[in-house]
Amino acid sequence: MLGYLSVAGAIVSLVSAVVATTLGIWTAQQTRQAQQEEAYRAIHALYDKMVQYKLDNPDIVQRARTWEDSKIATMYQADSEEGAAWSRYCTFVELCIGFANAVLQARSRRLMGKSEYEDYWERLVRLVITEHFPIIGGYFLEGPYISRYLRDYVRALSADGWDWSIQHARLTEPPIGSVEEA
Repeated sequence: MLGYLSVAGAIVSLVSAVVATTLGIWTAQQTRQAQQEEAYRAIHALYDKMVQYKLDNPDIVQRARTWEDSKIATMYQADSEEGAAWSRYCTFVELCIGFANAVLQARSRRLMGKSEYEDYWERLVRLVITEHFPIIGGYFLEGPYISRYLRDYVRALSADGWDWSIQHARLTEPPIGSVEEA
């Protein structure tokens, strides 16, 4: 009888261990899925905010074309229309940096699939960083204002031959013969 109780106890312990392990794996998967959903919500919210900000401030694209380091001082003169406009532009760039960081962090933490990152999100990050590289590139020189994710991303693409300044010029300069040039 004692032998039967020992075997029964061992079986109960084994079943309990299997159930606990299965429950632990299921809980980990659910947690991971919740983290992925939250990362996507945050990324989409930032992107939507960027799009709305651009719609509300149509001069943003023009500001990206004409940024110079000297504009940083102008931005602190928000009592002038010019200062306020540059301040809005810098705010937009901060949104862009936040968006890029959210995407790059999600990818780094494997909360985003390789295919969707490479086919969609990475292209948007590259576009946003390229479009506003004169100001973002300046942050690299000024200190620790850029996250490790963004710093590593810019360095990796630079090492692969992506010249941010040249690509920015190609993106933001009007084509020869365009209406803006005339």
